[in-house]
Amino acid sequence: MRISNLISSILVFAVLTGCAHPIVISPNIEKIGINTSNQTINKNVAYYIADDVLAKAVITPGGGGDKVSYQPYRDIETGFYKMLSSVFPNVIKLKTLNDVAAISKNSVSYIISPVLVTDSSSPSPFTWPPTKFSAELSCNITDAVGNTVLKTTVRGEGAAEFDEFKTDFAMSGRRATEDALRKMQNALLSAPELRGQVSGIPANYGNALAPATTHAVTAAPTLEQSVVSSPAVSAPLVSSKAEVVPAIAPAQATIIVPVEAAVYSQSPMVASSTSNNNAMVQNVEFRVGASSVTVEKMAKQAGCVGGKGAGLMTPKGSVEVYRMACDNGSHFVAKCEMRQCSVM
Repeated sequence: MRISNLISSILVFAVLTGCAHPIVISPNIEKIGINTSNQTINKNVAYYIADDVLAKAVITPGGGGDKVSYQPYRDIETGFYKMLSSVFPNVIKLKTLNDVAAISKNSVSYIISPVLVTDSSSPSPFTWPPTKFSAELSCNITDAVGNTVLKTTVRGEGAAEFDEFKTDFAMSGRRATEDALRKMQNALLSAPELRGQVSGIPANYGNALAPATTHAVTAAPTLEQSVVSSPAVSAPLVSSKAEVVPAIAPAQATIIVPVEAAVYSQSPMVASSTSNNNAMVQNVEFRVGASSVTVEKMAKQAGCVGGKGAGLMTPKGSVEVYRMACDNGSHFVAKCEMRQCSVM
C-alpha cells in the first residue's frame, strides 16, 4: 500500500512540474558567416570555451508546463567558429586559456571568450516546444597577455508557431542562435578597437611619426623630446603624448634634423652634441618597453647589432614605436601594435 502511494505521489509530482524535453539549438550553418562587406579584420585570433562549459546542460520553459533541455555552448560552437572565421583570417581553438605555445605559434593577437545566456517560453497549454527563444551572446576579448580590448553583447531572438515547429521542435532556438551570431559578426566588424584604433589612437599612429631617417624635435626642452636651437622654422609637432600640436611661433620653432644627431643615454638630459649644421641636440631618456626584446631580435635578424638596445620612443600603450641604434651608424625602427611588431 505504501509503495503504491509513493508511486502515485511521484507521478503527481511529475505531472505538476512537467518534464524536460531534449532539443538541439544549433544554428543553420549555411546562414552563418556571410560577410557582405568583404572587410575582414587582419588579426589572428583564438577562442576558448572550457570543457565543463561545453558540456553544461540548461533547462528553460516550454509550453504546457513542460520544459526543454539543451547544451547551448556545444550547440553553438560550430556556428561561433564559422562566424569568427568570417571576421578574422585565422581562427584557432585554445585547449586552455593560457596555452602560451599555441598563442605564440599562431601569432594570436586576440583571445575571445564567449558567454551565452538563453531563455524560452510558450503560451500554449497543449504543446511543449517553445514558441519564443532568446540568446544573449557576449564576447570578452583580450590581447595575448590578458589586457581587455573589447567587451560586446548582442541579443538574438527567435520565434516559431505550431505549423513551423511541428517538424522541428527547436526551431525558435535555432533562429535565436542564428540571429545572435549574425549580430555578433556585425558588432565585431564595426569595432574600431579590433582594428588597432584603441583609446583614440589610430591604427597608423606609428606612421604619423617622423620617418626612420629623420627625427622631429622642438626648442622646448623636456625629458621626452630632443631639443634644437634654430632660427624661425614652423611645422607641426608630434608630441610625446601622441597629441598633435599646432604650428608654433618662430621663437619656439620645430625643425627636422637627421636621426643620427639624436644621442640617447641612460640618464635624461645629461649631455648634448652638435651636428654638422651647429644645431644643439640634447639627450632624451632611454626607456625599455614591453616589446624591446622582440624588436632587438628583429633588428639582429636585419643585421643591426650593438648599442643599448631597442628604446621606446612613444608613450606606453597598445601602439608603440621602438628605435635601436646599430653599430654601423644606422637605426632600426619598428612599430608594435598590441605587441605584434613590424618594421617601419
